[in-house]
Amino acid sequence: MLQPKEKASKKSELRVHHSIHDRVQMESTYTFDLRPRGDEQQREFKVDLYLYVPNSVGVNSSNFDSEDFFRHTTSYLRVRAPLYQHLRSISPDEFRFDSAEEYFEGHLSSLERARLSGRVIQDVKLYGNFLYTEFKKLTSSLKKSRKDSLKDELAESIFHRTELLWSYRRRYMNAIHDDRFLLDDEVIRAFTLTDEYLSYRVELLLLQLKETHPAKTRTRVDKLLQKEMYYRKQNGMLVLAEETRDSVGFEAYTYRLGLLKKFLGEPLFLKLVSNKKDNLYKNYAAAVGAGLAATVAGLAEHQRVQYLTGNDSGIRLAFLIGIAVLAYIFKDRVKDLSKEYFNTRLKERLPDQSFALSHLSYGSDGATKIRELGECSEFFRFVKEVPADVAYLRSLGQVRTSDPARRENVIHIGRRFNFDLSKKHRKIFPLLKNVLRLEITPFLNKLDNPTMPIHFVDDEGGTSTVQAPKVYHLNVVKRYEVKFGTGDGNRLVDYERFRLVLDKDGILRLEKIVRQGRLSYEATGT
Repeated sequence: MLQPKEKASKKSELRVHHSIHDRVQMESTYTFDLRPRGDEQQREFKVDLYLYVPNSVGVNSSNFDSEDFFRHTTSYLRVRAPLYQHLRSISPDEFRFDSAEEYFEGHLSSLERARLSGRVIQDVKLYGNFLYTEFKKLTSSLKKSRKDSLKDELAESIFHRTELLWSYRRRYMNAIHDDRFLLDDEVIRAFTLTDEYLSYRVELLLLQLKETHPAKTRTRVDKLLQKEMYYRKQNGMLVLAEETRDSVGFEAYTYRLGLLKKFLGEPLFLKLVSNKKDNLYKNYAAAVGAGLAATVAGLAEHQRVQYLTGNDSGIRLAFLIGIAVLAYIFKDRVKDLSKEYFNTRLKERLPDQSFALSHLSYGSDGATKIRELGECSEFFRFVKEVPADVAYLRSLGQVRTSDPARRENVIHIGRRFNFDLSKKHRKIFPLLKNVLRLEITPFLNKLDNPTMPIHFVDDEGGTSTVQAPKVYHLNVVKRYEVKFGTGDGNRLVDYERFRLVLDKDGILRLEKIVRQGRLSYEATGT
Protein backbone atom coordinates (compact mmCIF):
# COMPACT_ATOMS: atom_id res chain seq x y z
CA MET A 1 0.00 0.00 0.00
CA LEU A 2 1.36 3.41 -0.98
CA GLN A 3 1.08 6.46 1.22
CA PRO A 4 2.04 10.08 0.59
CA LYS A 5 5.22 11.13 2.28
CA GLU A 6 4.88 12.88 5.64
CA LYS A 7 4.75 16.64 5.91
CA ALA A 8 7.52 18.50 4.19
CA SER A 9 8.65 19.94 7.53
CA LYS A 10 9.94 16.49 8.51
CA LYS A 11 13.26 15.81 6.84
CA SER A 12 13.80 12.57 4.99
CA GLU A 13 15.92 9.82 6.55
CA LEU A 14 18.20 10.14 3.50
CA ARG A 15 19.16 13.64 2.42
CA VAL A 16 21.35 14.18 -0.63
CA HIS A 17 23.12 17.22 -2.03
CA HIS A 18 25.07 17.38 -5.30
CA SER A 19 27.60 20.06 -6.25
CA ILE A 20 30.67 20.69 -8.37
CA HIS A 21 33.71 20.21 -6.17
CA ASP A 22 36.11 21.41 -8.87
CA ARG A 23 36.34 21.39 -12.65
CA VAL A 24 36.84 17.61 -12.85
CA GLN A 25 34.97 16.33 -9.77
CA MET A 26 31.30 16.08 -8.88
CA GLU A 27 30.56 15.79 -5.16
CA SER A 28 27.54 14.04 -3.65
CA THR A 29 26.87 14.36 0.07
CA TYR A 30 24.56 11.79 1.71
CA THR A 31 23.20 12.35 5.22
CA PHE A 32 21.82 9.21 6.86
CA ASP A 33 19.36 9.79 9.68
CA LEU A 34 19.70 6.83 12.05
CA ARG A 35 17.15 7.86 14.66
CA PRO A 36 14.93 4.75 14.94
CA ARG A 37 11.20 4.65 14.41
CA GLY A 38 9.78 2.96 17.49
CA ASP A 39 11.65 -0.26 18.27
CA GLU A 40 13.34 -0.42 14.86
CA GLN A 41 16.58 -2.44 15.08
CA GLN A 42 17.93 -2.16 11.54
CA ARG A 43 17.73 0.22 8.60
CA GLU A 44 18.82 -0.29 5.01
CA PHE A 45 19.59 2.45 2.51
CA LYS A 46 19.74 1.75 -1.23
CA VAL A 47 21.20 4.26 -3.67
CA ASP A 48 21.03 3.41 -7.38
CA LEU A 49 22.70 5.75 -9.85
CA TYR A 50 22.15 5.34 -13.59
CA LEU A 51 24.69 7.29 -15.63
CA TYR A 52 23.83 7.79 -19.31
CA VAL A 53 27.05 8.20 -21.28
CA PRO A 54 26.79 9.31 -24.95
CA ASN A 55 28.61 7.10 -27.42
CA SER A 56 30.61 10.13 -28.57
CA VAL A 57 32.30 10.26 -25.14
CA GLY A 58 33.99 6.96 -25.93
CA VAL A 59 33.46 5.22 -22.58
CA ASN A 60 31.97 1.72 -22.81
CA SER A 61 32.21 -1.75 -21.28
CA SER A 62 35.24 -2.67 -23.38
CA ASN A 63 37.49 0.13 -22.08
CA PHE A 64 36.08 1.05 -18.66
CA ASP A 65 35.41 -1.37 -15.81
CA SER A 66 34.77 -1.33 -12.06
CA GLU A 67 38.47 -0.90 -11.21
CA ASP A 68 38.62 2.20 -13.43
CA PHE A 69 35.49 3.61 -11.82
CA PHE A 70 36.52 3.10 -8.20
CA ARG A 71 40.01 4.41 -8.94
CA HIS A 72 38.37 7.71 -9.90
CA THR A 73 36.12 7.98 -6.83
CA THR A 74 36.80 9.24 -3.32
CA SER A 75 34.45 8.24 -0.53
CA TYR A 76 34.45 8.65 3.23
CA LEU A 77 31.93 8.18 6.03
CA ARG A 78 31.91 10.16 9.24
CA VAL A 79 29.74 11.22 12.13
CA ARG A 80 27.57 14.13 10.99
CA ALA A 81 27.97 16.26 14.13
CA PRO A 82 29.36 15.62 17.62
CA LEU A 83 26.91 15.76 20.51
CA TYR A 84 27.99 19.01 22.16
CA GLN A 85 24.77 20.93 21.55
CA HIS A 86 24.42 21.71 25.28
CA LEU A 87 27.27 24.21 24.90
CA ARG A 88 24.95 26.50 22.94
CA SER A 89 23.00 27.42 26.06
CA ILE A 90 25.48 27.28 28.93
CA SER A 91 27.28 30.25 30.41
CA PRO A 92 30.91 30.35 29.22
CA ASP A 93 32.00 30.37 32.88
CA GLU A 94 30.47 26.88 33.26
CA PHE A 95 32.43 25.43 30.35
CA ARG A 96 34.42 22.26 31.11
CA PHE A 97 35.13 18.69 29.95
CA ASP A 98 34.66 15.94 32.51
CA SER A 99 37.49 13.93 30.99
CA ALA A 100 39.85 16.93 30.96
CA GLU A 101 38.99 17.81 34.54
CA GLU A 102 39.80 14.27 35.65
CA TYR A 103 42.98 14.23 33.57
CA PHE A 104 44.39 17.44 35.02
CA GLU A 105 43.49 16.42 38.57
CA GLY A 106 45.45 13.16 38.21
CA HIS A 107 48.18 14.33 35.83
CA LEU A 108 50.93 13.60 38.35
CA SER A 109 50.17 9.88 38.02
CA SER A 110 51.49 8.36 34.81
CA LEU A 111 48.94 5.54 35.11
CA GLU A 112 46.06 8.03 35.29
CA ARG A 113 47.40 9.94 32.32
CA ALA A 114 47.73 6.76 30.26
CA ARG A 115 44.20 5.70 31.19
CA LEU A 116 42.55 9.00 30.24
CA SER A 117 44.72 10.45 27.47
CA GLY A 118 42.84 8.81 24.58
CA ARG A 119 39.46 9.95 25.85
CA VAL A 120 40.70 13.49 26.50
CA ILE A 121 42.19 13.77 23.01
CA GLN A 122 38.96 12.62 21.41
CA ASP A 123 36.79 14.95 23.51
CA VAL A 124 38.97 17.96 22.70
CA LYS A 125 38.84 17.24 18.97
CA LEU A 126 35.06 16.75 19.10
CA TYR A 127 34.73 20.08 20.89
CA GLY A 128 36.82 21.69 18.15
CA ASN A 129 34.60 20.18 15.46
CA PHE A 130 31.47 21.33 17.27
CA LEU A 131 32.66 24.92 17.60
CA TYR A 132 33.91 24.96 14.01
CA THR A 133 30.48 23.73 12.83
CA GLU A 134 28.84 26.48 14.87
CA PHE A 135 31.11 29.07 13.24
CA LYS A 136 30.17 27.78 9.77
CA LYS A 137 26.44 27.87 10.51
CA LEU A 138 26.62 31.40 11.89
CA THR A 139 28.65 32.59 8.89
CA SER A 140 26.07 31.13 6.52
CA SER A 141 23.19 32.67 8.47
CA LEU A 142 24.87 36.08 8.39
CA LYS A 143 25.13 35.96 4.61
CA LYS A 144 21.44 35.08 4.29
CA SER A 145 19.99 37.42 6.93
CA ARG A 146 18.26 40.63 5.85
CA LYS A 147 16.59 41.93 9.00
CA ASP A 148 18.58 43.89 11.57
CA SER A 149 16.75 42.16 14.43
CA LEU A 150 17.94 38.76 13.13
CA LYS A 151 21.46 40.11 12.73
CA ASP A 152 21.37 41.27 16.35
CA GLU A 153 20.48 37.75 17.49
CA LEU A 154 23.22 36.26 15.33
CA ALA A 155 25.74 38.75 16.71
CA GLU A 156 24.94 37.71 20.27
CA SER A 157 25.33 34.04 19.31
CA ILE A 158 28.70 34.84 17.73
CA PHE A 159 29.90 36.65 20.83
CA HIS A 160 28.76 33.72 22.98
CA ARG A 161 30.65 31.18 20.85
CA THR A 162 33.72 33.43 20.88
CA GLU A 163 33.59 33.58 24.64
CA LEU A 164 33.36 29.77 24.75
CA LEU A 165 36.69 29.68 22.95
CA TRP A 166 38.25 32.05 25.47
CA SER A 167 36.85 29.98 28.35
CA TYR A 168 38.56 26.96 26.81
CA ARG A 169 41.83 28.88 26.74
CA ARG A 170 41.59 30.18 30.28
CA ARG A 171 40.66 26.82 31.75
CA TYR A 172 42.95 24.46 29.84
CA MET A 173 45.55 26.27 27.74
CA ASN A 174 46.87 28.12 30.79
CA ALA A 175 47.11 24.79 32.64
CA ILE A 176 49.04 23.30 29.74
CA HIS A 177 51.53 26.16 29.74
CA ASP A 178 52.05 25.78 33.50
CA ASP A 179 52.47 21.98 33.55
CA ARG A 180 53.77 21.25 30.05
CA PHE A 181 56.51 18.89 31.25
CA LEU A 182 54.07 16.81 33.32
CA LEU A 183 51.58 16.14 30.51
CA ASP A 184 51.54 13.73 27.57
CA ASP A 185 52.76 15.12 24.26
CA GLU A 186 49.68 13.93 22.35
CA VAL A 187 47.35 15.60 24.86
CA ILE A 188 49.28 18.87 24.57
CA ARG A 189 49.15 18.59 20.78
CA ALA A 190 45.37 18.04 20.78
CA PHE A 191 44.66 21.07 22.97
CA THR A 192 47.16 23.31 21.14
CA LEU A 193 46.19 22.47 17.57
CA THR A 194 42.46 22.68 18.35
CA ASP A 195 43.06 26.13 19.79
CA GLU A 196 45.04 27.20 16.71
CA TYR A 197 42.45 25.97 14.22
CA LEU A 198 39.59 27.67 16.06
CA SER A 199 41.60 30.90 16.15
CA TYR A 200 41.75 31.01 12.35
CA ARG A 201 38.05 30.17 12.07
CA VAL A 202 36.79 32.66 14.63
CA GLU A 203 38.71 35.38 12.79
CA LEU A 204 36.75 34.65 9.61
CA LEU A 205 33.48 34.70 11.52
CA LEU A 206 34.22 38.03 13.19
CA LEU A 207 35.24 39.57 9.86
CA GLN A 208 31.95 38.39 8.34
CA LEU A 209 30.02 39.97 11.22
CA LYS A 210 31.92 43.22 10.82
CA GLU A 211 31.15 43.28 7.09
CA THR A 212 27.44 42.43 7.26
CA HIS A 213 26.41 44.20 10.50
CA PRO A 214 28.86 47.06 11.15
CA ALA A 215 26.44 49.56 12.70
CA LYS A 216 26.14 47.95 16.15
CA THR A 217 29.10 45.60 16.33
CA ARG A 218 32.11 47.30 14.73
CA THR A 219 33.71 48.50 17.95
CA ARG A 220 33.23 45.23 19.81
CA VAL A 221 34.36 43.15 16.85
CA ASP A 222 37.49 45.28 16.37
CA LYS A 223 38.46 44.72 20.01
CA LEU A 224 37.93 40.98 19.71
CA LEU A 225 40.00 40.83 16.52
CA GLN A 226 42.84 42.79 18.09
CA LYS A 227 42.73 40.50 21.12
CA GLU A 228 42.80 37.44 18.84
CA MET A 229 45.76 38.70 16.80
CA TYR A 230 47.72 39.48 19.96
CA TYR A 231 46.99 36.00 21.37
CA ARG A 232 48.03 34.41 18.09
CA LYS A 233 51.36 36.24 18.01
CA GLN A 234 52.06 35.39 21.64
CA ASN A 235 51.52 31.69 20.95
CA GLY A 236 53.45 31.39 17.71
CA MET A 237 50.48 30.97 15.37
CA LEU A 238 50.38 32.21 11.79
CA VAL A 239 49.47 35.85 11.31
CA LEU A 240 49.08 37.34 7.85
CA ALA A 241 51.12 40.44 8.57
CA GLU A 242 52.01 42.87 5.81
CA GLU A 243 55.39 41.26 5.20
CA THR A 244 53.84 37.78 4.80
CA ARG A 245 50.96 38.73 2.49
CA ASP A 246 52.45 37.19 -0.61
CA SER A 247 51.98 33.93 -2.47
CA VAL A 248 54.30 32.04 -0.11
CA GLY A 249 52.55 33.39 2.99
CA PHE A 250 49.07 32.58 1.67
CA GLU A 251 50.27 29.15 0.60
CA ALA A 252 51.57 28.41 4.10
CA TYR A 253 48.30 29.66 5.59
CA THR A 254 46.01 27.49 3.45
CA TYR A 255 48.30 24.46 3.79
CA ARG A 256 48.27 24.83 7.59
CA LEU A 257 44.47 25.09 7.62
CA GLY A 258 44.17 21.86 5.65
CA LEU A 259 46.44 19.97 8.04
CA LEU A 260 44.58 21.24 11.10
CA LYS A 261 41.18 20.40 9.65
CA LYS A 262 42.27 16.81 8.98
CA PHE A 263 43.72 16.53 12.48
CA LEU A 264 40.50 17.64 14.17
CA GLY A 265 38.35 15.44 11.94
CA GLU A 266 40.07 12.17 12.89
CA PRO A 267 37.59 11.06 15.63
CA LEU A 268 34.61 11.67 13.33
CA PHE A 269 35.57 9.19 10.63
CA LEU A 270 34.36 5.62 10.55
CA LYS A 271 36.75 2.74 10.08
CA LEU A 272 36.15 0.73 6.91
CA VAL A 273 37.42 -2.85 6.77
CA SER A 274 37.02 -4.84 3.57
CA ASN A 275 34.86 -7.92 4.02
CA LYS A 276 34.69 -9.09 0.42
CA LYS A 277 34.46 -12.85 0.01
CA ASP A 278 35.61 -13.07 -3.58
CA ASN A 279 38.46 -15.49 -2.81
CA LEU A 280 36.11 -17.79 -0.90
CA TYR A 281 33.64 -17.93 -3.79
CA LYS A 282 36.45 -18.33 -6.31
CA ASN A 283 37.68 -21.33 -4.38
CA TYR A 284 34.16 -22.77 -4.43
CA ALA A 285 34.03 -22.25 -8.20
CA ALA A 286 37.44 -23.86 -8.61
CA ALA A 287 36.28 -26.82 -6.53
CA VAL A 288 33.18 -27.22 -8.74
CA GLY A 289 35.35 -27.08 -11.85
CA ALA A 290 37.73 -29.70 -10.48
CA GLY A 291 34.75 -31.90 -9.62
CA LEU A 292 33.38 -31.69 -13.16
CA ALA A 293 36.76 -32.50 -14.62
CA ALA A 294 37.13 -35.49 -12.30
CA THR A 295 33.62 -36.66 -13.25
CA VAL A 296 34.49 -36.60 -16.96
CA ALA A 297 37.73 -38.45 -16.33
CA GLY A 298 35.97 -40.94 -14.04
CA LEU A 299 33.33 -41.77 -16.64
CA ALA A 300 36.00 -42.44 -19.22
CA GLU A 301 37.92 -44.65 -16.78
CA HIS A 302 34.73 -46.52 -15.94
CA GLN A 303 34.12 -47.31 -19.60
CA ARG A 304 37.72 -48.47 -19.99
CA VAL A 305 37.45 -50.83 -17.01
CA GLN A 306 34.22 -52.28 -18.37
CA TYR A 307 35.94 -53.13 -21.60
CA LEU A 308 39.02 -54.67 -19.94
CA THR A 309 36.85 -56.88 -17.70
CA GLY A 310 34.84 -58.11 -20.61
CA ASN A 311 31.64 -56.32 -19.66
CA ASP A 312 31.61 -54.28 -22.81
CA SER A 313 31.43 -55.24 -26.49
CA GLY A 314 34.34 -54.89 -28.83
CA ILE A 315 32.26 -52.85 -31.26
CA ARG A 316 32.59 -49.81 -28.97
CA LEU A 317 36.35 -50.15 -28.56
CA ALA A 318 37.22 -47.37 -30.97
CA PHE A 319 34.57 -45.11 -29.48
CA LEU A 320 35.83 -45.72 -25.92
CA ILE A 321 39.42 -45.09 -26.88
CA GLY A 322 38.37 -41.83 -28.51
CA ILE A 323 36.31 -40.77 -25.45
CA ALA A 324 39.18 -41.61 -23.10
CA VAL A 325 41.66 -39.65 -25.17
CA LEU A 326 39.34 -36.62 -25.39
CA ALA A 327 38.56 -36.82 -21.65
CA TYR A 328 42.19 -36.70 -20.68
CA ILE A 329 42.95 -34.01 -23.24
CA PHE A 330 40.10 -31.78 -22.16
CA LYS A 331 40.07 -32.58 -18.44
CA ASP A 332 42.01 -29.43 -17.53
CA ARG A 333 40.02 -27.39 -20.03
CA VAL A 334 36.74 -28.53 -18.45
CA LYS A 335 38.12 -27.47 -15.10
CA ASP A 336 39.23 -24.02 -16.34
CA LEU A 337 36.12 -23.31 -18.42
CA SER A 338 33.70 -24.31 -15.67
CA LYS A 339 35.64 -22.28 -13.12
CA GLU A 340 35.57 -19.24 -15.42
CA TYR A 341 31.84 -19.69 -16.04
CA PHE A 342 30.95 -19.87 -12.36
CA ASN A 343 33.26 -16.97 -11.51
CA THR A 344 31.59 -14.82 -14.16
CA ARG A 345 28.09 -15.64 -12.93
CA LEU A 346 29.07 -15.05 -9.32
CA LYS A 347 30.70 -11.74 -10.16
CA GLU A 348 27.43 -10.44 -11.60
CA ARG A 349 25.78 -10.96 -8.22
CA LEU A 350 28.60 -10.07 -5.82
CA PRO A 351 29.47 -6.50 -4.88
CA ASP A 352 32.64 -5.00 -6.31
CA GLN A 353 33.43 -3.49 -2.93
CA SER A 354 32.15 -4.38 0.54
CA PHE A 355 33.14 -2.92 3.92
CA ALA A 356 32.31 -3.42 7.59
CA LEU A 357 31.72 -0.08 9.35
CA SER A 358 32.91 0.63 12.87
CA HIS A 359 33.84 3.54 15.09
CA LEU A 360 36.42 3.84 17.83
CA SER A 361 35.41 5.77 20.95
CA TYR A 362 36.20 5.86 24.67
CA GLY A 363 34.12 5.09 27.72
CA SER A 364 33.94 7.18 30.90
CA ASP A 365 36.68 5.00 32.38
CA GLY A 366 38.99 5.66 29.42
CA ALA A 367 38.62 2.18 27.93
CA THR A 368 38.39 1.95 24.13
CA LYS A 369 35.11 0.90 22.56
CA ILE A 370 34.77 -0.34 18.99
CA ARG A 371 31.18 0.00 17.85
CA GLU A 372 30.18 -2.16 14.89
CA LEU A 373 27.69 0.03 13.03
CA GLY A 374 26.88 -2.06 9.97
CA GLU A 375 28.19 -2.55 6.45
CA CYS A 376 28.17 -1.02 3.01
CA SER A 377 28.65 -2.52 -0.44
CA GLU A 378 29.00 -1.10 -3.96
CA PHE A 379 28.25 -2.48 -7.43
CA PHE A 380 29.35 -1.28 -10.88
CA ARG A 381 27.70 -2.61 -14.06
CA PHE A 382 27.08 -1.63 -17.67
CA VAL A 383 23.42 -2.47 -18.29
CA LYS A 384 21.35 -2.79 -21.47
CA GLU A 385 17.96 -2.56 -19.78
CA VAL A 386 16.99 -0.22 -16.97
CA PRO A 387 13.93 -0.41 -14.69
CA ALA A 388 10.76 1.16 -16.06
CA ASP A 389 10.66 3.95 -13.45
CA VAL A 390 14.24 4.94 -14.26
CA ALA A 391 13.54 4.89 -18.02
CA TYR A 392 10.53 7.14 -17.42
CA LEU A 393 12.60 9.72 -15.58
CA ARG A 394 15.26 9.67 -18.28
CA SER A 395 12.64 10.51 -20.92
CA LEU A 396 10.79 13.05 -18.79
CA GLY A 397 10.76 16.48 -20.39
CA GLN A 398 11.62 15.33 -23.90
CA VAL A 399 9.40 17.63 -25.93
CA ARG A 400 9.68 16.32 -29.47
CA THR A 401 9.23 12.68 -30.37
CA SER A 402 10.94 13.41 -33.68
CA ASP A 403 14.30 13.98 -31.96
CA PRO A 404 17.10 11.61 -33.02
CA ALA A 405 17.33 8.42 -31.01
CA ARG A 406 19.73 8.64 -28.10
CA ARG A 407 22.85 6.54 -28.47
CA GLU A 408 24.06 6.01 -24.94
CA ASN A 409 25.79 3.46 -22.74
CA VAL A 410 24.19 3.12 -19.32
CA ILE A 411 26.27 2.56 -16.20
CA HIS A 412 24.55 1.38 -13.03
CA ILE A 413 26.28 2.15 -9.73
CA GLY A 414 24.50 0.52 -6.80
CA ARG A 415 25.29 1.31 -3.17
CA ARG A 416 23.83 -0.50 -0.15
CA PHE A 417 24.13 0.57 3.48
CA ASN A 418 22.89 -1.56 6.38
CA PHE A 419 23.01 0.06 9.83
CA ASP A 420 22.52 -1.42 13.28
CA LEU A 421 20.00 0.68 15.24
CA SER A 422 20.01 -1.42 18.41
CA LYS A 423 20.00 0.29 21.80
CA LYS A 424 23.78 0.28 22.18
CA HIS A 425 24.07 2.74 19.28
CA ARG A 426 21.07 4.96 19.90
CA LYS A 427 21.66 8.64 20.65
CA ILE A 428 25.37 8.19 19.87
CA PHE A 429 25.34 8.44 16.09
CA PRO A 430 22.01 10.02 15.10
CA LEU A 431 23.40 11.29 11.79
CA LEU A 432 26.11 9.92 9.54
CA LYS A 433 27.53 11.69 6.53
CA ASN A 434 28.98 10.13 3.39
CA VAL A 435 30.86 12.27 0.88
CA LEU A 436 31.40 10.73 -2.56
CA ARG A 437 33.48 12.49 -5.21
CA LEU A 438 33.44 11.25 -8.80
CA GLU A 439 36.32 12.32 -11.02
CA ILE A 440 35.15 12.64 -14.63
CA THR A 441 38.56 12.76 -16.37
CA PRO A 442 37.98 9.36 -18.10
CA PHE A 443 34.96 10.93 -19.81
CA LEU A 444 36.99 13.85 -21.20
CA ASN A 445 39.74 12.07 -23.12
CA LYS A 446 37.91 11.78 -26.45
CA LEU A 447 35.93 15.02 -26.41
CA ASP A 448 36.40 17.66 -29.11
CA ASN A 449 37.72 21.16 -28.54
CA PRO A 450 35.52 23.25 -26.21
CA THR A 451 34.58 25.67 -29.01
CA MET A 452 33.72 25.37 -32.68
CA PRO A 453 33.09 27.98 -35.39
CA ILE A 454 29.46 28.67 -36.24
CA HIS A 455 28.56 30.54 -39.46
CA PHE A 456 25.14 32.18 -39.76
CA VAL A 457 23.22 34.91 -41.58
CA ASP A 458 22.85 37.99 -39.39
CA ASP A 459 19.91 40.44 -39.25
CA GLU A 460 21.34 42.57 -42.04
CA GLY A 461 21.74 39.66 -44.43
CA GLY A 462 25.47 39.40 -43.99
CA THR A 463 27.54 36.45 -42.85
CA SER A 464 28.80 36.20 -39.29
CA THR A 465 31.08 33.72 -37.57
CA VAL A 466 31.37 33.08 -33.84
CA GLN A 467 33.19 30.56 -31.67
CA ALA A 468 30.33 28.69 -30.02
CA PRO A 469 30.78 26.38 -27.04
CA LYS A 470 30.63 22.66 -27.74
CA VAL A 471 29.26 20.65 -24.82
CA TYR A 472 28.26 17.13 -23.90
CA HIS A 473 25.63 15.91 -21.45
CA LEU A 474 26.04 13.19 -18.84
CA ASN A 475 22.49 12.51 -17.65
CA VAL A 476 22.01 11.00 -14.20
CA VAL A 477 18.91 9.32 -12.77
CA LYS A 478 19.05 8.35 -9.10
CA ARG A 479 16.71 6.14 -7.13
CA TYR A 480 16.79 6.17 -3.32
CA GLU A 481 15.15 3.64 -1.04
CA VAL A 482 15.07 3.53 2.75
CA LYS A 483 13.84 0.28 4.27
CA PHE A 484 12.76 0.47 7.91
CA GLY A 485 13.33 -2.63 10.02
CA THR A 486 13.57 -6.20 8.78
CA GLY A 487 11.15 -8.32 6.78
CA ASP A 488 8.34 -6.52 4.96
CA GLY A 489 8.78 -3.20 6.73
CA ASN A 490 7.89 0.22 5.36
CA ARG A 491 9.92 1.60 2.45
CA LEU A 492 10.54 5.21 1.53
CA VAL A 493 11.28 5.61 -2.20
CA ASP A 494 12.50 8.78 -3.86
CA TYR A 495 13.95 9.87 -7.22
CA GLU A 496 16.19 12.53 -8.64
CA ARG A 497 17.44 13.51 -12.07
CA PHE A 498 20.12 15.96 -13.12
CA ARG A 499 22.74 16.37 -15.82
CA LEU A 500 26.38 17.33 -15.93
CA VAL A 501 27.23 19.69 -18.79
CA LEU A 502 30.83 19.08 -19.91
CA ASP A 503 33.34 20.33 -22.36
CA LYS A 504 36.87 19.09 -22.96
CA ASP A 505 38.17 21.11 -20.00
CA GLY A 506 35.76 19.64 -17.45
CA ILE A 507 32.41 20.33 -15.79
CA LEU A 508 30.68 23.56 -16.78
CA ARG A 509 27.57 23.25 -14.63
CA LEU A 510 25.13 20.90 -12.94
CA GLU A 511 21.50 21.22 -14.08
CA LYS A 512 18.77 19.83 -11.82
CA ILE A 513 15.75 18.50 -13.68
CA VAL A 514 13.79 16.53 -11.07
CA ARG A 515 14.66 17.44 -7.51
CA GLN A 516 14.72 15.00 -4.63
CA GLY A 517 11.34 14.85 -2.89
CA ARG A 518 9.21 15.68 -5.94
CA LEU A 519 8.32 12.06 -6.74
CA SER A 520 8.79 10.40 -3.36
CA TYR A 521 6.34 7.96 -1.78
CA GLU A 522 6.20 5.60 1.16
CA ALA A 523 5.09 2.00 0.77
CA THR A 524 3.83 0.08 3.78
CA GLY A 525 4.66 -3.58 4.37
CA THR A 526 2.23 -6.28 3.33
